[in-house]
Parts: sequence; structure tokens; C-alpha cells
Amino acid sequence: MNFYEFLDDKIKALKKLCEKDIYLVGGSIRDILLDKYTYDYDFIVYQDAIELCKKLAHLTFGAFVLLDTEHNIGRVVWNKKRNGIDLIFDISQIIESDLKKDLLSRDLTINALCSKLDENTIKKLVTNIKLDKEDIIDFSNGYDDLKNGIIRTYQEKNLIDDPLRMLRVFRFSTKFNFSIDETTLDYVKNNNDKISIISKERVLKELYDIFNTYSSEILKKMFYSDILKSLFSELSTYEEDYDVFCEKVSFFETLIKNIETDFSNHIEINNYFFENIILERKRFSLAKFIILFFYLRSNPNENDYLVDLEKFLKKFTFGAEEIKSILKNLQYFDKKNIMNQELTRANMYEYFTQLKNDVVINLFLFYILNKNTDLEKLKTVLNYFYEDKILSIQPKIIDGFQIAEKFNISGKELGKILEKIKKAQAEKIIISYEDAIFFIEKNK
Repeated sequence: MNFYEFLDDKIKALKKLCEKDIYLVGGSIRDILLDKYTYDYDFIVYQDAIELCKKLAHLTFGAFVLLDTEHNIGRVVWNKKRNGIDLIFDISQIIESDLKKDLLSRDLTINALCSKLDENTIKKLVTNIKLDKEDIIDFSNGYDDLKNGIIRTYQEKNLIDDPLRMLRVFRFSTKFNFSIDETTLDYVKNNNDKISIISKERVLKELYDIFNTYSSEILKKMFYSDILKSLFSELSTYEEDYDVFCEKVSFFETLIKNIETDFSNHIEINNYFFENIILERKRFSLAKFIILFFYLRSNPNENDYLVDLEKFLKKFTFGAEEIKSILKNLQYFDKKNIMNQELTRANMYEYFTQLKNDVVINLFLFYILNKNTDLEKLKTVLNYFYEDKILSIQPKIIDGFQIAEKFNISGKELGKILEKIKKAQAEKIIISYEDAIFFIEKNK
């Protein structure tokens, strides 16, 4: 059974369980009209959606997921491991049994389109035929907004009802490269302070979704709408901080876009920046947060600022690995950075072993934040990092047990000797077991 046969089977099962009309709605319609593949379908119904999801899951061997009790939203999931196909149905109950009111209360007009799930619509869905304008129910001119590439909300109240939607304005703009309606931008500017009532976890997810894209232009709009200041006012409220942040993000994105032509290790660098750190949080996005926190230094004392920042990051629901990376990078933007030192093997060893997995992001950000940095020096350090692995990964030519047995050394003294050996290996003073023995005899 292929995907569309599987989809047909599940839609027919849903239809059998429904007492009244069903509508395909929101992001599903939007993506279909944009010719984007989707396995995530949203439906609205007149009956109890949660109970309907439970019945559908039981009937079709899917998994039921409760999404929102208050708004009566449930989910049924089928996956490759259990069902052979990945498919998701999100089903919610129509607000006050009023279809028009439900659609007009949605975040954006392009997400307020729906189509009645009749025989004609189902046939098009399961044969991958594009829906026509005649198939669409549209109370807010969302079809034309989608066609013309415009992000717009139907009314200001829709953003006030759920202030997270203000961030979704920017997320969908950068996701589809759509322009933002000026009135909608004014709505955001008028209500940006309300974003503070939204849970930090939900806010951070939206920010990552924005930062995951090439988003410097949309960040400028976010800056001018004051929503960035509302989100990070605890660290700084100065406009110039955010202005410079947008400028540096643009520089960073340009550098990454041109990575293939400018850097010999472009494949490794590109993979590094676009791998997921946690879930779909990429290092490419984390770099932008680091740039942001570099400029929002409201406390002139670096140590105090880092303590305050760590508390803020925890409150903002950043993960432990993300917090560690942010703080470590901020600590290595001064004289400790290898770009401010002579490129000796000893210096590079120290820098590589201290930064570990943050070496590449730290090098790029140092270059971006310091206008007079030598680009050729940056390339040289990157070449050492990628090509001369002995600087960061020393092969074991002698172990602690051998040293302890031969020289009767233990505890902290043994640890210091092992660290000196690693450093000597990086400097190519030691390349064999015999070299290590001679080195210990000379330095113990």
C-alpha cells in the first residue's frame, strides 16, 4: 500500500465515524495549494474531536495523542514502524459549531482556508491532484493572500487572543519568503508587550524556527516591531544593540551562503552548522542567539553578565548543552581566542581542547564580531582543525597504568603527566612510546 492508498483508507474510516460534515483546514490546505508534500493533515468537525480521535485510533491501529483538552483537539498518528506509513491527523472541534467564526479566528488568512471533505475533494487528495479555488471555503481572502505571497491576519484580536501568533507572523514570512501586510505589522507593534505572557518554551520553539532559516531580513522587521525588545528586555532595551545584531546576522548568513566558494572545508563546515543539536535546533540557529547575547551586555562586568545570562537562559528553557555552548563561546571572544594569538601548535592545542565541539562556531563568530580579523588566518586555523587531527585528538601511545607501574606515579601527579604528554604529542615532541618514556624521565 502506497501513501495515497493509506491516506484514502484512513480518510474513509474518519468519514464513517463522523456524524456531520468534516473539513480539511489550515496548514494542510495551504501546503497542498503551494504544491508542498505533507503527511500532516488538519481537520475540523462538529462533534467531540477528542472522542473521535480515540475511536479512529482504535479502528485503524493508530496511536491517540491528546493535544488540547480546553479547545478539544486530538491527534492520531500512524508511523512506519507500526503501520508501514507515516501519517498524522489533527482533529479539532469547530468553535461554537460556527464554521465561519472558527476560520476567521485563526492566526493568518493563509491558514484560515478549508475544504469540505466530500467525494470530489477526497478523490483529489488521494490521487495528488491540486485543489481548485472552487474547492476552497475562504472567508478572509486567504486564497489571494497565498497566491500573492502576503502574510496577514484577519483582525488584531486574533493576535491578542494568542500573542505567540505574533511570532508566527514572522516565521511564516521567512518560511515562504512572503511579505508582511503593513497593518499586521502595526498590530504586532501595538501588542508586542503581550508576548511576555506566553510560556518561554513555546516562544523559544518559534524563535528557533525563525532562526533556522536565512532570516536576517525578517529579524529587521522583528526589531522594528519591538518584539525583540519585549522578549529580551531583561538583558537590554537599547535599540542600537538589536540594530547591530541584525547587521551581524546578515554578515553571518552571507558567509555561510558563500561557504562553498570561500572555504576548502566547506562540506564539513556546512554539515557542522546545519546538524541538529537537540531535535530540530541547529547550530546555525544557535550562532544567531550567541551573536544576540554578545550585544545584549547590560552588565559591564563580564563575569556578572555571564551569571545573569545563565539564569536567563535557564528561565528561557534553553537546554544544558545549548547554555554551555553559549557561555563558552562568549568567554572565548577575547585574548583567549586563537585568532588573537600566534599560531603555534601549543596555542592551537590549548584552544582546540578547551573549545572542543565549539571550535568552528567560535572561529566564525569571532571573525563576524571583529571587523579587522584576518580571513586567511581563519582559513588556516580551520585547515589545522580539520586536517591535523593530532592537535585535538592524540593517539594513545602510553596509558596511565604503564606510567604508574614504571615510574611509581599516581593521583594528581599522574594526571598532570598525562596532560603534558598529550600536549607534547600535539606539538610533535612525542610520536612514539620511547619518546613518551624519555619525556617523562626528563619532566617528572
